[in-house]
Amino acid sequence: MSGAAGSRDLDLLAVASKEIRAVEWIFDDDAGTLPTVEYAEPVWFEVAGRPAVRLSAHVTDIPQVSECDPVAALFDIVATPGYASAETVVLMVEIHEGIDGAYDVGVADEIIGTLRPT
Repeated sequence: MSGAAGSRDLDLLAVASKEIRAVEWIFDDDAGTLPTVEYAEPVWFEVAGRPAVRLSAHVTDIPQVSECDPVAALFDIVATPGYASAETVVLMVEIHEGIDGAYDVGVADEIIGTLRPT
């Protein structure tokens, strides 16, 4: 899954850090049981010559509320300066662990690689 949002905050790392912490409630069971989350160090890169930061989280021990819930997931946030309606653009990419216990991490890289100004 992927999605995009905006923020009025110009601090890319602060925006990405706030958004990556959402995994704690995205994957909880509404009764206070939180998943285990391992956060990676920020990765700085450029999108069309402008700074961007990528934060990643590996989420395990996800409470199983329904049979559709993943056992584990990778969650990526990218923040980069906006061009029109938001000071900062935020891209979210969520990849669930496959039946074989593997992740198709290349999908997140491909989606993030398509970022371009419009």
